[in-house]
Amino acid sequence: MGCHVVRVLPAVAVVTLALGAGVNTAMFSLVNGVLLKPLPYRDSGALLSVRSDWSGQWGVMSYPDIVDLRDQSLAIETLVGLGETNWTLTGLGEAEMIRITRLTGGLLEIFNLRPHLGRDIRGDEWGPDGARIALISHGFWQDRLGGAPDAIGRTFELNGITYSVVGVAPREFAYPLNSVMWVPRIGDFIDGCGRGCHTMSVVGRLTPGADLEAARAEATLIAERLEAEYRGTNLDKRFLVESLQDRMVGNVKQALGLVIGAVALVLLIACVNVANLLLARASTRTGEFALRKALGASRGRLLGVSFMESGVLAVLGGALGALLAFGILQVLPLFAGGAIPRLENVVLDSSVLVFTLAMVIAVTLLFGFAPAVLTSRVTHGAGVHRVGGGAGPCVESPSCGPVGGGGRSVHGLADWCGALGANVPGALFD
Repeated sequence: MGCHVVRVLPAVAVVTLALGAGVNTAMFSLVNGVLLKPLPYRDSGALLSVRSDWSGQWGVMSYPDIVDLRDQSLAIETLVGLGETNWTLTGLGEAEMIRITRLTGGLLEIFNLRPHLGRDIRGDEWGPDGARIALISHGFWQDRLGGAPDAIGRTFELNGITYSVVGVAPREFAYPLNSVMWVPRIGDFIDGCGRGCHTMSVVGRLTPGADLEAARAEATLIAERLEAEYRGTNLDKRFLVESLQDRMVGNVKQALGLVIGAVALVLLIACVNVANLLLARASTRTGEFALRKALGASRGRLLGVSFMESGVLAVLGGALGALLAFGILQVLPLFAGGAIPRLENVVLDSSVLVFTLAMVIAVTLLFGFAPAVLTSRVTHGAGVHRVGGGAGPCVESPSCGPVGGGGRSVHGLADWCGALGANVPGALFD
């Protein structure tokens, strides 16, 4: 029966399902990797981001505001100000422009990580007379320093100033995403314009046991208190506290939601088209199913056969769709252009395969129902009448009675019996 089913499956139906399933699997992989998976750090739900509204839109903060928010909030354990820039690296071979993050404190502690080598940057190593030291990424350590175990203390120049390595970040640390080095922020920018210098992005961690709602409520009260005290710089200024993951994916969250809805509609259209194909095909097979019923197959058995064929079709379409999804994900980084965050987490993992399996089951039920009902309603006489006289499909109704008419029924019965060699084994053992 299995070979017979595969032989008659319409190729166009398989291709239609493969396209619908492939696009949906790829999109679920994207949503799962970007939106659903937690950040790859221990207790990542406690990581937060803070922005301030000081110019009509949410943006960076001033360092005095960061200090007040950190010190006055019970729900926020720690905050670090940071800013990204590009500096020229020399002293380690060919000169190169690299991505640097300047900090007011160490990030590894916030992310619950330990350095691979050495130590993290400390909170007292930044400022006007900050230390000329660097925490380097694991990739930079391997690529530019050859993974040397004695890398601590090695020196190089950033924008012509000598820096020394104090630590190597663990392999899994990647924040901000494209940074390869973290250094203390140096400069007299605090005394220059104080609360008017909005130059820092902010990350931090919630106090154990606290939640975002408590942190947001406290941030609102602190902002109101600072507004009353510093009207020249903090008038109408408010602080937005959100999870770091929401901050990282906020720009694409709504867009991905719209896209996943659109591709789900594509799958639904594909299912409707395949259901129409199978319904048309089922209407030409009443003779086959009448034979099965004459041989003793129950209505439940006929329903099962029809659903099994739909299942084979869905499995083939799902398998080809998974291959298509894999291909889509391979080329996606080439076209994303850095516009989609956390793209490195987008893979065909077990959760995606479970989604694909559930989709195959749902598709089987969706497009197999109508053909299954149609084929299960045939009568004994439908098949004989169709084989002998070429009549159209017949379902259970008063007009479908036993075959009569002398020679016509005999010839029909002979043709019917002549088909047993191909059909009886499948009818008996499906």
